[in-house]
Amino acid sequence: MQSRNMLRAVYWHMSSFFQRSSSCVTLPEPFFPKNHRFYCEKAVDRDGKLSLHGVHIFQCPDRLGIVAKIAECIASHGANILNTDLFIDFDGQIGPVFHSRSEFAFDPLQWPRAAMEEDALNLAHIFNAQKSVIRVPGIDPNLKIAILASAQDHCLVDMMHRWQGGELPVQLTSVIRSILQLTY
Repeated sequence: MQSRNMLRAVYWHMSSFFQRSSSCVTLPEPFFPKNHRFYCEKAVDRDGKLSLHGVHIFQCPDRLGIVAKIAECIASHGANILNTDLFIDFDGQIGPVFHSRSEFAFDPLQWPRAAMEEDALNLAHIFNAQKSVIRVPGIDPNLKIAILASAQDHCLVDMMHRWQGGELPVQLTSVIRSILQLTY
């Protein structure tokens, strides 16, 4: 049971970078590989301009004002929040732990990549965060990952199909399985 929960947590953290948004168009091939379908590289904003997608992952001790500050940071640069997922883990060793994933569309001329990194560090400093990462799928290098699998292989099969189909833009380095399959 514990390994299944660990696999779910790994899958949640992986998928939090690569979820699909509803209003998307794709860039021409020179900018992004064709097979990256699971996330969207560009979205159309209210003015009809094309914007890049970014994803902010945040984890810190829970307290008031976290969501408001993250939203203020994103909006202050003219970016539009497309989707936000959040939850609080009440089983944390240091008390309740706040986790969030915010997907947003932004204009790289209004919010350059270096400024994004600085803003993520500022948010981390304000809330004493364990994690504050902004990724721009398709521009940032693919994450190198290893998949840890248990005896039940349905999650592994699903992830491998998504990876093979280009839905998970990662560089898969290895698959590690904890159970040996014995033949009788």
